[in-house]
Amino acid sequence: MIGNIYSERHLFRLRREEGDRRAATTANDDKRKEVAEQNHKKNKYNKVYVLPPAKGIFRSILYPHYVFEWLEWLGFALVGTAVFPSSRFVAQSFSSAACSITLVPWLVPFAALAEKLHIPLPLPAVLFFVNAVANMLPHARWGRKWYVEKFGERAVAGRGAVVPWCTWL
Repeated sequence: MIGNIYSERHLFRLRREEGDRRAATTANDDKRKEVAEQNHKKNKYNKVYVLPPAKGIFRSILYPHYVFEWLEWLGFALVGTAVFPSSRFVAQSFSSAACSITLVPWLVPFAALAEKLHIPLPLPAVLFFVNAVANMLPHARWGRKWYVEKFGERAVAGRGAVVPWCTWL
């Protein structure tokens, strides 16, 4: 959680600094004084995008806040295995005909494997983690592609979206 908060605050600080720099540059230009006054009424940080410098947690990936969030939810799921009822209950609940839980087809093999290995499966936590990764991974890949289009491959410096130095992921 600390890594997620740190990386997002770092990104917000970069955006604020760039927005302030743009506002100051626009305000100094006589031709754009009217535009500056109109923008002052609006949020000057809106649509301000910056490429984080390749140092610290942004040295090898562009979206460390996504990775830290995934680690956070994976930890939540792992903690759920410690407080989840025993595996015997899990096996009975998934195999019972009167069970109100119907698993989606892609989750059935994981539930069967967890039952076979006697690993408790905290279903809501696992589903949340899988959905978070499945939702955020494409956004990170699209975001890396956008960074390359906007700032160039050289500026991105071979950083991956969420996997260090892996430019396709």
